[in-house]
Amino acid sequence: MERPGKSLLIGNGVNRLSNDSVSWENVLKELVQTNNFPKESLNLIPNTIFFECIKFQSSPPFRTSEAAAQQRIANMMAAIQPNPYHARFLESGVKHIFTTNYDYSLEKAAAAPADSSGNETKYSLFRRKKVGELSIWHIHGEIDRPKTIMLGFDHYAGCLQKMRKHLVGELESDEEKALIALASRLSGEEPKEPAWVEIFLRDQVDIIGLTLDFTEIDLWWLLGLKKMMGLLKDGIAGKTRYIHFYLENQTGETEARLAAMKLYGIEILEIPVKSNQWEQAYTDYLNEVHEIS
Repeated sequence: MERPGKSLLIGNGVNRLSNDSVSWENVLKELVQTNNFPKESLNLIPNTIFFECIKFQSSPPFRTSEAAAQQRIANMMAAIQPNPYHARFLESGVKHIFTTNYDYSLEKAAAAPADSSGNETKYSLFRRKKVGELSIWHIHGEIDRPKTIMLGFDHYAGCLQKMRKHLVGELESDEEKALIALASRLSGEEPKEPAWVEIFLRDQVDIIGLTLDFTEIDLWWLLGLKKMMGLLKDGIAGKTRYIHFYLENQTGETEARLAAMKLYGIEILEIPVKSNQWEQAYTDYLNEVHEIS
């Protein structure tokens, strides 16, 4: 593949800087109102379980409620408009932006129209938007294809299965042999239609605006694989850095996530958020430390 570059993994944090942003909490509350689910339990179970519960409310093949939830989320997200920070990320000099966001705020912020490639209808390994030399990968689905929007465990597990099969194939009985084969692939010529996971392993990646909670099993697995690749062969896997916007009195859950990230070989870069000034915190990142050292 081509020499390691610098990429970004962007979460919903940057969207929250928009006046018409849609919080995940609001999405869940909206779905609670339209489904038979006790709202007092919403904060006590993982989102992936919540969406499985929605799916189970329909008759076989159990997809009616899930499809309705995906479409409703797509409709809600379609109203989000870009803010200046979307444009600044586009101008940060990276060739690849991975995002867990379903909306097209990044594409809308571009000066030129985005071209689409890839025809996947459920998963999102190869599908991307091209804006000049920049590729935008909606790794958890996108609103124009509601069935690609990842919600429940079934979708996450299927995505992880696709990722694992693509990267390590059927050599699961010999982990070291699978890693050696993958290292050889990453060292070779980049395929004409790469998957985003290959680029993520190869590149230096900053993760920003993403909680990266423990339900993100696809990302945690990929980060673990990246760590093992680095242990196997020096220089084959790019460094990963997590941009942690530091708040006073952060929770024990946050501390646990950061501790796990460090064991995964992820560098933590702390940027304080003073007086709830999130715009300034993102500006500090973009002005001073968006270059991955």
